[in-house]
Amino acid sequence: MPRTATITLADTEYQVAELKTRKNARWLQGLEGSVREVIEKVLQAADMEMDEEGGKKLLAELGSLLSGSMDTLLDALIEFAPDLKDEIEDSYTSELIPAFVEVVKLAVPFEQIQQMLSQETLDRLIEIGSRTKRTGTN
Repeated sequence: MPRTATITLADTEYQVAELKTRKNARWLQGLEGSVREVIEKVLQAADMEMDEEGGKKLLAELGSLLSGSMDTLLDALIEFAPDLKDEIEDSYTSELIPAFVEVVKLAVPFEQIQQMLSQETLDRLIEIGSRTKRTGTN
């Protein structure tokens, strides 16, 4: 039985299911540069020394990559869940990134990746991100 995730599009919740192995591999290979870079940056965080400066740099890079890739995210979501094409195109921008994250979690075994990242690294990145957001520093 495939794993599923709930995504919200245009204020409505939808269930999406993971793709079968070969289709999933093609979908991951087809991700354009900026989206692939976001995923790679997150994976690189496992090897980073997460000090204040490193965390700020990573968050700035992720923000920059995501801000220039909304069309790519739309296309990737539509390719993953073609039956939701109209809903995806009619969704709010603020819904796209969380929906994309849920789809990527289905496509990539994040449980294993999360185990590779120490809880301390994750907590430190969240702490730096929330402090940066509050102060507006980069």
